[in-house]
Amino acid sequence: MKPSVFWGQQIETDSLFSGGDFENQTNLSTSKIGIWRKKGREVKTAITERIRSLETMERQGISMYEMYGVNPDYRKLYVAHNYVFYLIEEQTIRIVNVYHEKEDFMWKLFRIRDASEDNYEERKS
Repeated sequence: MKPSVFWGQQIETDSLFSGGDFENQTNLSTSKIGIWRKKGREVKTAITERIRSLETMERQGISMYEMYGVNPDYRKLYVAHNYVFYLIEEQTIRIVNVYHEKEDFMWKLFRIRDASEDNYEERKS
């Protein structure tokens, strides 16, 4: 029996595309905002399709334990400059979170900081 995908959160297009809060930026033209919106929809669609593919190939993501030595249950997919983190449960694949590649997912998920960082106080959590 194939597992079902459980979405643990609502995926927001703005957070998936690195443009961020582009509507409040005064130096952008209307056409550039339109391009960013379109790109955001494309990214959201790519991520959604890849997540849905987990129903037939649940182990396609990389094991966080094998890669980083952390939580052996977490797996991650890389799609459209974003990381999708998920757990494989008995009959369910639980989407834990989606982070842009520039976000510090190790800190946000596991509270592990990069040892090479000099100034921890400036890091956003």
